[in-house]
Amino acid sequence: MMTNHCYVHLGRFGDIIILLPGLKYLYDTTGVKPNVMACAEFATVMEGCSYVQALPVEGFSWFKGVGEAVKLAKIHFNKVTVPKWWDCPGMEPPAPPDGAPFVEISHMGRSMKLEPEEWDSYQYSQWKACGFTKEQMLSLPLVFDLRDQDREAFLVRHHTQMKKPVVLYNFSGISNPVGLEPEIMRELLPLKDQVELVDLSRIHAHRIYDLLGLYDRAACLVTGDTATLHLAAASRVPTVALLANGGAGSIPKCNTILTMRYSELMARVKEIRTAVETLL
Repeated sequence: MMTNHCYVHLGRFGDIIILLPGLKYLYDTTGVKPNVMACAEFATVMEGCSYVQALPVEGFSWFKGVGEAVKLAKIHFNKVTVPKWWDCPGMEPPAPPDGAPFVEISHMGRSMKLEPEEWDSYQYSQWKACGFTKEQMLSLPLVFDLRDQDREAFLVRHHTQMKKPVVLYNFSGISNPVGLEPEIMRELLPLKDQVELVDLSRIHAHRIYDLLGLYDRAACLVTGDTATLHLAAASRVPTVALLANGGAGSIPKCNTILTMRYSELMARVKEIRTAVETLL
């Protein structure tokens, strides 16, 4: 059963993963799967979720195609919600009340004024645009209920020896790469006698959520502010979360043992090694 409401979400894997707990809440409370229009290459992440109706579309840029995707959705649906409203040309941002504090952001050639909390994190702004509260964002669980155990086991066999504790890491990313990988690796590499270091950016999983098989067996995850961070909310893996600066930074929901902004990395990089060693 489909509703006459569509969420146009052309974001990448991490953006979609961020909103999945809210979409599951909608299904759990209404019994109807939310419709999510997404770029075909990133809609695959929803194959791991029984509670959403994915509507993959071809030919739309995840970054610049939101306006055209909204036009398409409005042909078929009475109500259209755009979680990443800032990527939709012509869509007005939530205006702060007269006299209220505001921040200014510039995006896609537009200058916008927002209440500080509205842009405390793009992650919260996405949830708020869909009618959720920050409390719901922080408390609702991320669930992949259609995981493939065989594919997960394949990744574990082919990317780990499992003779030592496994430390997963990822410092790549399209929107928010860390940019200080050599400095971080200088802290992690001396641990190679104690742990097995596995670079997630080099693993080509059939589906991104297949990485959860590795997460569930790992001693630790060290990740930048990208999809591998958001995916960690579906696992109990202890996580060192390196977060982008300002409103571009996420609010991690995973089992964090250490968080720091990219701007703090140079001064605090040794804390990463200490956090991992403490776990071991």
